[in-house]
Amino acid sequence: FNDVTIKALGPSYGIGVLLTNQADYNYIMDCYIWVNPASTSSNFAGIVSSTKTSTTSSGDHGNYNWFKDNTIFGGYYGVRLNGISSSTGCVRNMVEGNTIDHYYYYGVYMNYQSDCNVAYNEIVDRAATTSSYGIYLNYNRQGPVVQGNKVVAGYYGIYANRCNQDSTGRGIIVNNMISMRRTSSTVYPLRVYYSHMFDVWHNSLLTQSSGTNYGLRLYNSTSNPNMHHDVRNNIVVNTGTGTFY
Repeated sequence: FNDVTIKALGPSYGIGVLLTNQADYNYIMDCYIWVNPASTSSNFAGIVSSTKTSTTSSGDHGNYNWFKDNTIFGGYYGVRLNGISSSTGCVRNMVEGNTIDHYYYYGVYMNYQSDCNVAYNEIVDRAATTSSYGIYLNYNRQGPVVQGNKVVAGYYGIYANRCNQDSTGRGIIVNNMISMRRTSSTVYPLRVYYSHMFDVWHNSLLTQSSGTNYGLRLYNSTSNPNMHHDVRNNIVVNTGTGTFY
């Protein structure tokens, strides 16, 4: 698809682009995708790989897909891509150069992916939302790349959860600019949780909460180590009155 306008404005369910049943090698470029901008239900998404009846179902829904230079407005999710399982990801899906605006909860949600790329997107949540995630990687494998994104979010800017644990290559979280909208309660502009082997370089992070502000947080436990990261040259600024770590 190239240069197509897609509107999904139904009151109870709306998906702009659905990929399912091994939808491989698709290119969605320069499209305008408008999903109900008042939606607060997970039934609404700009682009999703899942089943026809749910936005959250795991499976081999699509590989080697490229979503580039689209404008996505509204929805609970801007983009949500689901893979097969926590041990088997869908492969080489790329979300690049998109403008994702007015989403309710997740800007880009990469679930069970392998060798994925989320780069050079502008991701801005709905102004009334204080609990949103900009980019969420969940069980992403084999060197995920998160690079050059501009993110405005409420709760988490970039969150990598249990990623790259079995990879021989390094993951990348580089040159992202993250601004946290929430002015009270806890915020995490960049959190790497139970993950392995990420280069975390040259990111700029802004917090402004009267609650607890975590700048760049790497979290682990004895049973779930968070290890072998290279963290350098990041800028973290807090203008809030709360606690700052």
